[in-house]
Amino acid sequence: MSDDASDDVTRIKRRSLLKATLAMGVGLSPLCPLSLREAGARGRTAVGGRLSLRVPWPVLTMDPHRIEDATAAIFGEALFDTLYMRDESGAFVASLAESDPEPEGASLRVRIRTGLRTAKGKAFEARDAAGAMARSRSLGGRAWLADIPAPKIDGRSLVFAMRDASRLVRALASPIVAMVPSGFTADAPDGTGPM
Repeated sequence: MSDDASDDVTRIKRRSLLKATLAMGVGLSPLCPLSLREAGARGRTAVGGRLSLRVPWPVLTMDPHRIEDATAAIFGEALFDTLYMRDESGAFVASLAESDPEPEGASLRVRIRTGLRTAKGKAFEARDAAGAMARSRSLGGRAWLADIPAPKIDGRSLVFAMRDASRLVRALASPIVAMVPSGFTADAPDGTGPM
């Protein structure tokens, strides 16, 4: 085989590799039909089973309200939900809250979704949400919640004596204000997250 022939074979292999790489990249792009991308994450579809992770440090506790807790910073969103969250477009949407804050005179009402349960099966209600905010305020969320008044509990709602709904939603969407049930302990974390 001549040197020219071996160069042609090499070019074809490189071109084929480039084409295959591009084809795989296009298959995962947003331009690709959904049927080709369905293998990706699909939100909260419960499948069952067990997931085991290994991390290169001991995980003895996990507390989403402590700024210095590296484990919670990495895995917190899988275990602890917030009342609001950002969607794929970057907009804030209700997560554990039922809807956007509703104005009531000089206050805002945030309704907590009904039927919420933690990973350990405990009911999660408005009093738990108020307790989680108080816990966050006493730990790492003090500065973040400085201009957010403590809520009053009214049935399954939290009532905040403020009018700035966008500031309230931004504050309640922060991982430092993650929702944990009453009696939460970092030694045996319990939350409403997908894991």
